[in-house]
Amino acid sequence: MHVQFIFQKQLSHYKKQIDQLFSLAFEDNHPFKIEPELLGAALLFSNNRLIACGFVYLRDMSQQNLRFKAGIVGGVAVHPDNRKLGYCRKIMQCLDKVLQHSNVTHSFLFAYQTYIPMILQDAKSARQIVPRC
Repeated sequence: MHVQFIFQKQLSHYKKQIDQLFSLAFEDNHPFKIEPELLGAALLFSNNRLIACGFVYLRDMSQQNLRFKAGIVGGVAVHPDNRKLGYCRKIMQCLDKVLQHSNVTHSFLFAYQTYIPMILQDAKSARQIVPRC
């Protein structure tokens, strides 16, 4: 069992397996989409079954006068039956190597929470919780 990095052009061959993993790993079903900034994915198979994955995107960014090449990691998923076995670490190590070879100077982990507690759904309540910038 090892992690393999698959570049964007070949990922469409794995779409069905990625969508199946996403439906098991995440509460909401959001299908995998190939975006223009997607460099590729780290995929981990066991007995020809996808059990973990993670994606890396490249983007030229700037903050004030600083321009840099950013790497964005997202879509990291592990099959529920295979958690707590170090597979996420293997995926992240592979993606880190890809970012280093891509001359990325700054990297970010893209994570989100699909469930928003009721207290934050009310705009008035949200203003009380979220500080002003």
